[in-house]
Amino acid sequence: MDGKTEQHIQKLIGGLVEEIREHVSNPEKKSSTLSSLNDTYYDKKYLPCRELIGNTLSDCNYSEYAFIMLQVLQKKRYACSNMFNALSNTWKTSKYVMNIIWNYSNASREFACDLAKANIIMLMCENLKMFPPESIKKSDNEYWITIATLAIMTNLARIDQIRYKFGEYGSFELVMKFKNYDDDYIKVLSLITLAYISNVPQSQTMTNDKEVIKTIIHWMNLSIGRDKTHRIKEGFTADELADALSQLAVDGYAENIIMDRLAPKALKRMLKKSAPIEYRISAAKCLSNLAFHTKAKDYILKENRELVSMLEEMEKGQSNADLLKHVNDALCNFRDRGEESIALKTEKAKPRHVFVNYYTGDADKVNKIWNNLEIEGYNVLFDPDNTIEKVVQGDPLEALAESLARATIVVMCVSEGFRSNARARLIANYTVRFYKDKRVIVIYLQWPYDAEGWLGLILCGPCKELKFDFMGSDEIDFSRGMETFLRELTEIEGNTEENSHFPSLNKVSKITTSSVACQTISPVLKADITESYSKMKKRHVEMWLITNGLPECAENFKEIDGSKLWELKCMNTIAPHFLALTLKDHFEMDEIQISKFIDAITDLN
Repeated sequence: MDGKTEQHIQKLIGGLVEEIREHVSNPEKKSSTLSSLNDTYYDKKYLPCRELIGNTLSDCNYSEYAFIMLQVLQKKRYACSNMFNALSNTWKTSKYVMNIIWNYSNASREFACDLAKANIIMLMCENLKMFPPESIKKSDNEYWITIATLAIMTNLARIDQIRYKFGEYGSFELVMKFKNYDDDYIKVLSLITLAYISNVPQSQTMTNDKEVIKTIIHWMNLSIGRDKTHRIKEGFTADELADALSQLAVDGYAENIIMDRLAPKALKRMLKKSAPIEYRISAAKCLSNLAFHTKAKDYILKENRELVSMLEEMEKGQSNADLLKHVNDALCNFRDRGEESIALKTEKAKPRHVFVNYYTGDADKVNKIWNNLEIEGYNVLFDPDNTIEKVVQGDPLEALAESLARATIVVMCVSEGFRSNARARLIANYTVRFYKDKRVIVIYLQWPYDAEGWLGLILCGPCKELKFDFMGSDEIDFSRGMETFLRELTEIEGNTEENSHFPSLNKVSKITTSSVACQTISPVLKADITESYSKMKKRHVEMWLITNGLPECAENFKEIDGSKLWELKCMNTIAPHFLALTLKDHFEMDEIQISKFIDAITDLN
């Protein structure tokens, strides 16, 4: 796209938004302007410009104006109850406003993020409350509002950086009511949204429901071969459905997904050389997440080995870096050659070498930290999503082993996107499994954030978590956070002569042991907490420790209440090794104290 076209688009959209801005409290007055803005999505000459138009809407603060207009229209129930609603100006205006959000939130990630910041998710949840499934008829306008609402929620839910906002409004429970609605369009949109916004127990519930998996895979098979224009009619495409399955596979019962009779067929069709590139990427991504689960992986290797063969064929001479990354991720899991790769890497760790594991969606935040590390003389190793281009001709698993072997410290930059990303998970598992001698520092890029599932278990292990505020744009706050981070790196490396060039810094307040320990605990199976644990306050935990002969541990447990104690109990069931490491490293307990603690918590029901 040339600069002249870009300027024309920005001028056109900017002018329309300015007209709308002047009447946001009475949007019906600018119904014709909203119609013109809506028409840009369907105009063939603007087809290549959809993302640019969405980005321009973001630059013009249209999200904030849309929020105000929807509030006004929502109070009028979008004129759905008007017997002449087909001719109502309020109804037409409502359609234009919803349509613009629906279409351009799909075309522009930037616009979708802005909509979430403007609390559009809250208004979409209000729509679902206003028009519950039992009150909707296909012939009514409530039906269209519901479809548009779910489509908008689906578009926003696909963006990991804003997914946490759905939890603020009880979105899962609201959308769940529509998953069995007698309409395929609404049913499938509901399932895609639920796949993205579900937590660990919710994902497990969904993947335990055979009808949920069957419905998604059925529509995957039907949607394969349809071009993108069908999305306007259907509301979803085959690759979007595969992405939903991939998301469910992160935390759910993955074997139930792949063991569906039609799942291998759909994935094979999407992996064909003749399939669109987005199909192949989504199918490879889905397989890489499935392969993290032993039962699913074994089933594929035994019953559907052809899927792995197709990935291996795709690996040869692949020029698309994004596709190759997901293919390599999947093959690394299927081949499981970790010990073999480690054996090849005898190189010792080098001072001032830091391995950074992060998700590319967080690249803007990470690059700033990375650049500061390099300025201070650190050698930053392995950019997990961009290194693929460097090893196209080689083995990515060997490249990973080589980079990890050279590193003194591994830094994990954690966020929801990190947790959902197969490459980040592969590297994290690889680090914990084969490089137990490495010091691991965890930086939170999303805060507040409670890591669940596989990431929660890893963070309960021997990781030193540093919750620095690297999320804001304030340079002073960033500098302070970076200063503390560099001090921590220096301390870990043993304050050797190589590190002595660090300037004398102002004293930084340290995080207390009890605080770090409390933050380390992940919400494992928190939903199943028993009444006796839920009623325990911090003082009750202290009394419990004293009663069980552990009074000397009370200080390090002073931030722990009953819910956190319950999570430690669950950890003992799920990952006893991680519990022992957590008690040793974060609560400073010796072997005798750990043994006493485990006996006591086992008996406490």
